[in-house]
Amino acid sequence: MKQVTSAIKPASTFNQVPASEAQEPRIAEFEELVLLAISGLHESAYGAAIGQRLEHAGRRVAVGALYTTLKRLERKGMITSTLGEATAKRGGKAKTYCMLTPIGQGALECAERVRMFLRPSPVVASAESGPAPEEPVTPSPFRSEALSYYTHS
Repeated sequence: MKQVTSAIKPASTFNQVPASEAQEPRIAEFEELVLLAISGLHESAYGAAIGQRLEHAGRRVAVGALYTTLKRLERKGMITSTLGEATAKRGGKAKTYCMLTPIGQGALECAERVRMFLRPSPVVASAESGPAPEEPVTPSPFRSEALSYYTHS
C-alpha cells in the first residue's frame, strides 16, 4: 500500500511564529490607536483622557473596550500604570496613569514599518514619460464624511 503525504502542516505547527519574528510585537488596530493616544498624551494619559483623544480623532470608544484594552496592553508589557493622587472631585478615587514601555514603543514602530511597506510608492514624472498621472483624491480621515463610517451605531 502506498503512503500519501500531505503538504498541509499539522495543526500543532500551523500557528507557530518563526523564531525570526518571535521578537516583533504584534498589536491589533485598536491597540495601536490606544498606544498612539497614550504616546501623544505623555504624562497625562489616563482612561478618560485617552478615550477623549480617540474620540477627537473620530473613533467612538466604549469605556469597557478601552479599559479591557488597557489591561491587555499592560499584560503584554506594552504599557505600565501608576496610581495618581486621590481627589475629592473624583469621590476619593485616584486616576490610573499609563505610560508606554520600550515594548509598546517598539510595537508602534513595527506597525508603522508595516504601513510604510504597504503604502504604494509615489509615481515620479520624468521628461520622457510626461506628467505623472493624477491620483484619486482620498478624503481626509478627519473630515466628517469619512468619520460617518465610524459614528453610525
